[in-house]
Amino acid sequence: MAIFAVTMMMASFLKTDLLGAAGQNSLYIAQTLPAGSSLEASDEAAKKIEDVLASDPDVDTYSTTVNGPETGSENSFNITLKDDSEAEIATNRLSNQIDGLGDDVGEIDLQDASGSANEDVEIKLSGSDLSALGEAADSVTKKMSETEGVTNARNDLASDQPIIHVDVNREKAADYGYSQAEVGQAIAAALHGSEAGTLTLEGKERDIFLAPTHPDATPGEIRALELPVTEVQTQNAQEDATDAVEEKTDRRAEEAKAKAEEESADQLDSAREARDNAADQLEEARKALRDAQNPPPAPSPATWPPTKWNRQKKASNRQRRA
Repeated sequence: MAIFAVTMMMASFLKTDLLGAAGQNSLYIAQTLPAGSSLEASDEAAKKIEDVLASDPDVDTYSTTVNGPETGSENSFNITLKDDSEAEIATNRLSNQIDGLGDDVGEIDLQDASGSANEDVEIKLSGSDLSALGEAADSVTKKMSETEGVTNARNDLASDQPIIHVDVNREKAADYGYSQAEVGQAIAAALHGSEAGTLTLEGKERDIFLAPTHPDATPGEIRALELPVTEVQTQNAQEDATDAVEEKTDRRAEEAKAKAEEESADQLDSAREARDNAADQLEEARKALRDAQNPPPAPSPATWPPTKWNRQKKASNRQRRA
């Protein structure tokens, strides 16, 4: 939906004067930047308006409020003109100078802050086709700005952008210790930054703002964002580390036990082999001792086998007897 706000001067009913009579020397400028503009971009755009105000001879004082994307990227300026200034002339001069800055300063709405006789009229357009709605909004805005008696014709279609919906898997997020709100806050901090408290420097309290890490992230980059570590993740990591240490300790103990059993088996085999060798040696020694203690009897001469000489001699004796 596009909303048009036009300020229509009530010329038919009241005497009109751009700023009115004396005493009406306060101006207000609203500077609206494209939706999603960063705080740095808002500050740079505000400085261009401040340069115009600072150099104008009829401007006495002014104050500036700079806003980031969280507050709509709309800057505001409260201006006080000098008492002897011609308010209408000063206003026209400021308006022309600011218009000359171009589109980089965003949409400018210069108003009389002291209050003048005017009323806002809103025209609402609605539709599902964003492109067609934009063309219609531009056409109506142009037509209204050309209408006599109408000032500050504008539309808010610039703030209507396609929205990226982040679908959070609640069950999976809960497993990691996230809630939907925490996921949303983490994404917002990555895109727009976040406040981190205050700090006192030189007697003045200053806000601490953490700059965004992904200010221009695409949907794919948003999907791949690393979220902050939760307490559940920390606890799970500690438990996993403890389990890993215990598993490693158990594995080493099993390896040491297996090695000890293997060495024990080797020692037992060596001892058995040594025992068997010692038993064989002992048996041989016992046999040698028995042989030494009980030598076999020496054979008698009569039982000796006859030699060749004896056989010849016996044969000779038999021949003589014959």
